[in-house]
Amino acid sequence: MERKYQIILYGATGFTGKLCAEYFKENYPDLNWAIAGRNADKLRELKEELKLECDIFVANSDDYEAIKNFVSQTKVVLSAAGPFARYSTKVVEACVECQTHYTDITGENHWVRGLIDRFHEKAALDGTRIVPSCGYDSIPSDLGVYFSVTRSKQPVSHVTVYHSAKGGASGGTTETMFTMGPLPKEMRESFLLNPKDSVSDAQKIKV
Repeated sequence: MERKYQIILYGATGFTGKLCAEYFKENYPDLNWAIAGRNADKLRELKEELKLECDIFVANSDDYEAIKNFVSQTKVVLSAAGPFARYSTKVVEACVECQTHYTDITGENHWVRGLIDRFHEKAALDGTRIVPSCGYDSIPSDLGVYFSVTRSKQPVSHVTVYHSAKGGASGGTTETMFTMGPLPKEMRESFLLNPKDSVSDAQKIKV
């Protein structure tokens, strides 16, 4: 897949997006990348503040053509633009169309369920990787469970995970919590993302 950029960071001016931009600069000086978002002035300010050597793309979340323009030029899109159900659906759609790999930091399982239903078949057929939930909501718990299960000498039927944290929540995270509040019970189901018939009744009872 020959593309101009290796990765484009969408939602770069948000709290997490800025952290990602700083990480790229500090750890990958030879990375061929760009930043993208909805506000041109904020993107230019970020580039100047961090002294980034990368290009800028401006694309509103509802402007499919503008999104497709930057998506088609990169191998990978990393989205930090949440709430993802509001700001990143067309980004995923463009990635599937352009066969561009995609990842994000969402914790919105109801949204991810919709992505699977809508895009999985074509993405899988084309070899396009759509990998959501690579952030705090998922990585510590997933890796913690994997670590525990693989080191247990006995079969594991249930794992309870506890988190502790300090500090505040970003604006995007706060907005996400408000948008998820009215969701119906079935969209909050613990096994929402599991393939059909992959969960036993005994597992469901323990949740």
